[in-house]
Amino acid sequence: MKNKKLLPVIGLLILLIAYYNLFFVNIFKIFSIINPLYVFLCVKFFDSRRIYDFKLDEKTAIRFEKYMKRYPQLYLYLANIVKKNITDNIKKPIVLDLGIGPGLLSKEINKLLPEAHIIGVDPSEEMLKLSKKNANVETIVGGAEKIPMDNNSVDVVVCRFNLTYWRDPKKGFSEVNRVLKPGGKFVIEALNKDFSYLKLFLIKICMILKGSGFDVARYHFVAYNTAYSMDCVKKLFREASFEIVYSEGEKKDWKYIFVGKKIDA
Repeated sequence: MKNKKLLPVIGLLILLIAYYNLFFVNIFKIFSIINPLYVFLCVKFFDSRRIYDFKLDEKTAIRFEKYMKRYPQLYLYLANIVKKNITDNIKKPIVLDLGIGPGLLSKEINKLLPEAHIIGVDPSEEMLKLSKKNANVETIVGGAEKIPMDNNSVDVVVCRFNLTYWRDPKKGFSEVNRVLKPGGKFVIEALNKDFSYLKLFLIKICMILKGSGFDVARYHFVAYNTAYSMDCVKKLFREASFEIVYSEGEKKDWKYIFVGKKIDA
């Protein structure tokens, strides 16, 4: 593949620039990665490698789970948004956690909505095993483009940072609309394509220093390669017959949240 052949050249350029910084630049600038070319090359180098060699095996799934368990407040925040979008007249809501991963979001939804029946869908059997361990959920192997559920069967669909892995987002949004009951809600939290590459690179370095492991950092790099802008997601909602009833996040933030209501036919 064309990009793969460039990896040795990019790697050499990174080393040369680092050598220059080390011996010819003021000592106070050595550790502040301010050289735009250096940052760009580093990010492209790691991005390319992640495209070719990332695999979500059992060990990587466990490392991902272990790292993300440090941030339960992130899952609790989204779980509260899910709760707010279930009307009081629904006593036993059916919630679809689309791209459930290790089940950390569903775990928080269990706490807030103990009467809810949560169904977790994910293409990774390794992640589904972890989700069963972490939360009280029914699990199904599947993906967004072909959700293995009946029409009009779900009260709320929630999707956290999974959109970036959908091969066909238009089909995915259409499928979400299909499985939602009339007036049902689609809560989506997604990575922002317009987020700064420089900030992304620095965040991933911090992740590694905090012990995330290289595979988990790779996972996040891959995610941003195919992320979507806020405007793109607004369009996907409209085209799939949703009315956006809530949103948060700015154009250059690292993520954003939308809630769409299924428009009755």
